[in-house]
Amino acid sequence: MPVEYESDESIDLTIATVKGTPTFDEIVSAVKSFYGGQPTKKVIWNWKGSDPSQLTVIELEQLASFPARYSEHRRGAKTAMVAPDDFSFGISRMFQTFGELNGLPFTLKVFHSMGDAFTWLAEPEK
Repeated sequence: MPVEYESDESIDLTIATVKGTPTFDEIVSAVKSFYGGQPTKKVIWNWKGSDPSQLTVIELEQLASFPARYSEHRRGAKTAMVAPDDFSFGISRMFQTFGELNGLPFTLKVFHSMGDAFTWLAEPEK
């Protein structure tokens, strides 16, 4: 599977590490798997070492509308996307923009480093 999950229930955090060059269907399957379990309020999607180049703009828009179907599970939650290289950062920002347009039920931010993502997730909600 191109996405591996690690969860720490004590801090309500899941880290989804993306591997290789995932397809749209593989990402959809991973998201369904996450929401089908016990979704945490804090999530990091780690794109380090992966290649999102196979995802089209249309697929990104479809992916961004997908979490709204599960809004009751993560309303008010936080999701960080870690995209260390410029290409994956740009793709992640496109996803963020589509998500904002589609009314994502959680706050989403894109970071270049895991450290910055952890710092933001640890900040109290305002």
